[in-house]
Amino acid sequence: MIQELKYLKILVLGANGVGKTAILNKIGEEIFEKEEYSTLAIGRYQAKIEVEQETYFFQFWDFKDELKIEGITHKFYRNANGALIVFDLSRPDTLNRAKFYLDSLRHYLPEQIPFILVGNKVDLVEDLDSVINRREIIRYAKSRGGIYIEDYLDDLENLKIALIKLYEKVLMATH
Repeated sequence: MIQELKYLKILVLGANGVGKTAILNKIGEEIFEKEEYSTLAIGRYQAKIEVEQETYFFQFWDFKDELKIEGITHKFYRNANGALIVFDLSRPDTLNRAKFYLDSLRHYLPEQIPFILVGNKVDLVEDLDSVINRREIIRYAKSRGGIYIEDYLDDLENLKIALIKLYEKVLMATH
């Protein structure tokens, strides 16, 4: 059943400097194709993640957060199966930009796609509860049909598990 869908097209969105590209450079056990469209500030990565003898294939579209391209980025949203929306836990203001991108997805796509809201760089924050309200963020993500996780570059296991859940959610929706 997993092999029926060749790749999931996953949009990767968030403010500059939140770690989107760094996550993609580290996430796959093997990123076997990478293309960058520098004039459009978009990168495309094809990756596979192997978990418990299953192989999951992803095509990540990494969007740079540049206002000059906001008018055209929604055209690249077409045929997306899901999204990673990333914000930096050490810069809580980046959560607002993440919410902006989720609203943008809801506006431009005909149907809701599943998403993972990633609170990145958790290792840079000593007292996370003084910076964000986890319950509120979890409730926000759930109410919009998504999953909330916290992660950092040295240990992306939570993200890999969430991506597998996203993959399975898409498969269930297409059958």
